[in-house]
Amino acid sequence: MTADETQTYTAFFYGTLTASQVLARVLTGELALPENTPIVLHRARLDNHRRFSIKGEEYPAVRPRSGKQVIGAVAYGLSELDVAKLDRFEGDEYERVELEVVDLEDADRTVRANVYLWVDGEERLEPTEWDLEHFQTNKMQSWIADELKAIENESRAN
Repeated sequence: MTADETQTYTAFFYGTLTASQVLARVLTGELALPENTPIVLHRARLDNHRRFSIKGEEYPAVRPRSGKQVIGAVAYGLSELDVAKLDRFEGDEYERVELEVVDLEDADRTVRANVYLWVDGEERLEPTEWDLEHFQTNKMQSWIADELKAIENESRAN
């Protein structure tokens, strides 16, 4: 790799980060990604996993489950700094692992992507699947506002 080349990363998102405003907030602190961003999002599928609601939380978990599928988004063009920000956002409840996902916008091409798998205990998972549409319609705006306040308070503390 030359000095002009920068390694990029690919990640699969299945919850709050599939909402572009949330992803932009995590990566840039703004509510939209810059127009010149190298990040490209495609609709994607993770096979043999299931998305769960988490007791008392507004974000989901994904765990391996044979025969199940999770629809989400694959993000191409993430930088090392982006991945570090995503790691901090996901916290200790998740482990970043590399899995195969299917890019539904590129002839069902299989790609390797970082996926944040839930590791904080199955006892916290609800039997119901987390609903992205419900989150976007009913929770996202207040959730983003709360997250922005937390970042502002963290910045003041430092």
